[in-house]
Amino acid sequence: KDLTHAFLNDLSARKHFINVMVEEAQNYGYEGINVDFENVYLEDKDALTHFIHELSIYMNNAGIILSMDVTVMGGSDTWSKCYDHEKLGKIVDFLVIMSYDEHWASSPISGPVSSYDWVKHHLEQIAEIVSPEKLVMGIPLYTRVWREFPSSEVANQYTTKSSAIGMEAQNALIEKYELVPLWDDTDKLYYVTFFEENAQVKMWIENAKTIDAKLDIVKDLNLRGAAMWRRGFETQDIWDVFTKINP
Repeated sequence: KDLTHAFLNDLSARKHFINVMVEEAQNYGYEGINVDFENVYLEDKDALTHFIHELSIYMNNAGIILSMDVTVMGGSDTWSKCYDHEKLGKIVDFLVIMSYDEHWASSPISGPVSSYDWVKHHLEQIAEIVSPEKLVMGIPLYTRVWREFPSSEVANQYTTKSSAIGMEAQNALIEKYELVPLWDDTDKLYYVTFFEENAQVKMWIENAKTIDAKLDIVKDLNLRGAAMWRRGFETQDIWDVFTKINP
């Protein structure tokens, strides 16, 4: 946060950044640049918006597409409220909404990374202030493995730990423990649980079917499209699913 604060309030640093980005895009023939600033002080909200506006002027003049990643609205000061979604949506060519980490790495309770109703609610909320044709839904290609341990300090309570894994590792765990995933029609995710040593392990699974369900939101809300985090976490069958919005 301190480095971002220093950068956003340094004219020469911002100018250098912009020059380098334009030069890189032109030298390598990139169609666009995607900007992702996270963990930003709330007090730098306007400074971040100002910088993106500066960047957009140079990108537009050079014919380079500018997109920006932002979290959903609400949440904490440094992860969500630091973005002026409405103003940023008017500045950039499209806004990629990171529709994941509903339950984040250090969440006190276990749960899905990106349940259907949670995603739809937040995209509907943003679509009220940003044109849907500028919105791109970000989809996770990972899940979290949650381990719940009985608390040694509070009666009938659990402590949680999590780690993020890709789809291949997820499927390997299912095969290793011979699990039968259960379909949750509310979250539109598969769910498994098993015991490992002194922990109960839980996973809300992402796969081609769960992604297919999320892509219905793109169509229902007339969004610009979908993106994903990140390449390398996927199984190959998910690419056919994405043709649903880009045949």
